[in-house]
Amino acid sequence: MQVTVNCTYAERTLAWPIATRLYLPDEWASDPVRCQRAHIPEAVRFQTKVEIALDLLDQANAWGVRHRCVVSDADYGDNPRFLDGLEARQEPYVVAVRADFQVVFSRNTRPSPQRAEAVIAAQAARQWQALYWKEGSRACLKARFIAIRC
Repeated sequence: MQVTVNCTYAERTLAWPIATRLYLPDEWASDPVRCQRAHIPEAVRFQTKVEIALDLLDQANAWGVRHRCVVSDADYGDNPRFLDGLEARQEPYVVAVRADFQVVFSRNTRPSPQRAEAVIAAQAARQWQALYWKEGSRACLKARFIAIRC
């Protein structure tokens, strides 16, 4: 099985791949015989998926790819290193997080972290919006969403 980290530009109905990079687990990257048999260039070194993702974002920015925000699934949204990397680059972002992800509402005070699922459950029904979010094979897909800045 091969795993890649991808950077994709997406808009309302289309998506274009910008860059992709092979992810090698550390045990692969540190085994020169295995890498040689798999024809992996010597220059390829171990990087975490987060490090690769941030490198791909930097490359897209260097190429002048304009974007409004970075969007990711919970594999990255749950990772504080990825979020810190986006903050350091002053990149606006919208990320998915898992139900047990700990969030706080302010950096200026010392609030207690709360599970994301508890924060969402506390929101009033009128705060949720029904949105069409993807054109499916038979019809547009619709779901209820809520955005909470944490």
